[in-house]
Amino acid sequence: MLYFRSLVVACSALCFLAGPISSHAQQSAAHAPIHYHYPKGRPTTQASGLPDFNVTFHGGPVQTTTTSFAIYWKPANVFINRTYRQVIDQFLSDAGGSDIYGATTEYFGNNGQVQNVSVFGGEYVDTAPYPPVITTTAIEDTIQRAIAANGWKPSINTQYFLMFGEGPQVGACAYHTFFNLNGEPVIYAVIPYFTEQEAGGCGAPFGITPNANFSADTAIGNMSHEQSEMVTDPLLNAWFDPRNGEIADICIYSYGLPFTLNFGNLLANGHQYIVQEDWSQRKQSCQPNL
Repeated sequence: MLYFRSLVVACSALCFLAGPISSHAQQSAAHAPIHYHYPKGRPTTQASGLPDFNVTFHGGPVQTTTTSFAIYWKPANVFINRTYRQVIDQFLSDAGGSDIYGATTEYFGNNGQVQNVSVFGGEYVDTAPYPPVITTTAIEDTIQRAIAANGWKPSINTQYFLMFGEGPQVGACAYHTFFNLNGEPVIYAVIPYFTEQEAGGCGAPFGITPNANFSADTAIGNMSHEQSEMVTDPLLNAWFDPRNGEIADICIYSYGLPFTLNFGNLLANGHQYIVQEDWSQRKQSCQPNL
């Protein structure tokens, strides 16, 4: 499923202690209830060449605009580096109107067309201890605590990013899914915290860190992947290729050429980032040709 352009990242297999969450990791042709972002992408059954990508519409809604929230699950004894939250929050503030978010606007749902509009609704730090095993239930309970504490309103156009501190992993670079709360979907992504020693194929390509923060720049790359898929496939019934995944899966490790002063490939609201491209079914290529 790898679509290589001018910057190719050598990826290595990662082995994480995932607990019960890993029981969801085996994808099926019917589209899994939790969508994982693996460091090696998905295998293709073709003997050679690129897979025949065919992202199709499956009838569900998209996120026509979004409000995003960052939930940092950081117990008192858990490490995140000094500027991590600041850089993450900055990216979520800059995403709307950017070239990478704009790549999603060719897609539509039963509720309308995606617009290049996203705003950052705020952050919340949860200091509750991690349980001995971090399950999907524990993750969703943490998201519900943040929603209740802040009076946030879930909707089809709302995104929640649950950010771990150093330690917990989920058997993948990141994933997105949803659950229902009081009749509304809670659409969320889980983003692990990676150090340079832990990241492997999930890390910022070639260690490029436009914000001088490897963990934050790695998280942003994984967040951007999940955000594009949450926008175009929020309830896992809108846009995807049953064989090759969602629009970010198809372009995993397609970065184009870094062009900013700090070797980023995206300039958004004056800030530099390194993110992967997304699949354009219309152009049959990875876009926006960063």
